[in-house]
Amino acid sequence: MTDTGAPPLRCEVTALAHGGAGVARVDGRVVFVSGALPGETVLAEVTDGSRPAFWRARVVDVLEPSPDRTPVSCPAAAAGAGCCDLAYATPAAIRRAKTTILTDALSRIGRLDPPAEVGIEPIDGGGSGHGWRIRARLGVGADGAVGFRAAHGERIVDGRCAALTAEMTAALAATDLAGVDPGSELLAVHDDAGAVHLAVRSPGSARPAPRARGRRQTRGKGARASAQRHRSLRPSAPDRVLAGAPVARYRVGAREWELPVGAFWQAHRGAAGTYAEVAREWLSRPMPPGPVWDLYGGAGVFAGSALDAGAGEVHVVDTEPDALSAARAVYSDGPVQLVRAAVSPAALADLPAPAAVILDPPRSGAGAAVMDAVCAAAPTVIVHVGCDPASFARDVGRAVAAGYRLADLRGFDAFPLTHHLEAMALLIRS
Repeated sequence: MTDTGAPPLRCEVTALAHGGAGVARVDGRVVFVSGALPGETVLAEVTDGSRPAFWRARVVDVLEPSPDRTPVSCPAAAAGAGCCDLAYATPAAIRRAKTTILTDALSRIGRLDPPAEVGIEPIDGGGSGHGWRIRARLGVGADGAVGFRAAHGERIVDGRCAALTAEMTAALAATDLAGVDPGSELLAVHDDAGAVHLAVRSPGSARPAPRARGRRQTRGKGARASAQRHRSLRPSAPDRVLAGAPVARYRVGAREWELPVGAFWQAHRGAAGTYAEVAREWLSRPMPPGPVWDLYGGAGVFAGSALDAGAGEVHVVDTEPDALSAARAVYSDGPVQLVRAAVSPAALADLPAPAAVILDPPRSGAGAAVMDAVCAAAPTVIVHVGCDPASFARDVGRAVAAGYRLADLRGFDAFPLTHHLEAMALLIRS
């Protein structure tokens, strides 16, 4: 996006949109203003005026600040990184805004009446917005700088991110990064055994950089297929270990997983345990007899929830080989069947009829075809986990339209000081 040269707009911001920008109306046109908070009056510079329906802009001056505005609390974000994109607001204000974003998506996109008491809950260990992140992928710039990418750009910002645990920050400062090639990806993990692991992927083997925070995400069937395909092909093992080991240990309850440092795990130190406990509690109301599908199941964290709730048989479906290998080691003596396949109607047709289904799809959601196949299988209970409010609302709304009742809903601040959130829905067949 580029500066249009138009004079600044006076904007009265009424809400935060999904993506973190403030929402204002100027002469009847919607303007999305990055860097603004609800209740503020700001001067904003138009950065994209190409669309007739809305413009995009950024704050150049805050005329009437919100009482929730604070100095930017993340040094990296203050230097321009896209890591903590809402670090200029209090954590409580951000959670209120995320609650509005989630309920708006459920009502507007999902055509649902969300529970009045729903709210975005802090996860244990992340209420301040600092020191919650145990996994990070950092870039290496042409000048050797190591850090997160700039907001809306590819420049590497050399600055300390407040989200990283103190141990990760100390390890990054103490490790000699000389000789790490520009364009490499630096993997940093602080695992549940207390160890910090730093490893490098060379430019040739590094996965493509994620899109900058705040950019519009591609949706639809192609995006879902691409996400699953990407997970099945991306290398989890690093090229070189700088500190720690190539394998990290994670723990949920009494179970422990060993995964390559590049394999997926929740970034928030308390997220995996929190989601697993909610799923276990929901499935225990009571656990319906019969098999459970754990779709997009990864290393099988939710399979453990199902077993702890009393399930006799769980089928984990995922594409990532390292995650399935880790699940195989954890459940070597348990009634867990591992299926390496993309989640699709064809793959689900080969599974036994489920009593319950757990879905934790990629950001683009499960989609109409998968949700229709799940609902057609007629499980008594569906537990849906979503990290994008729009696709989450679309999936949940489709299940409700197919005859399921939204029995419970939880929202979590799994990415404090950012616009991202996680939500879980309990759906019961009417």
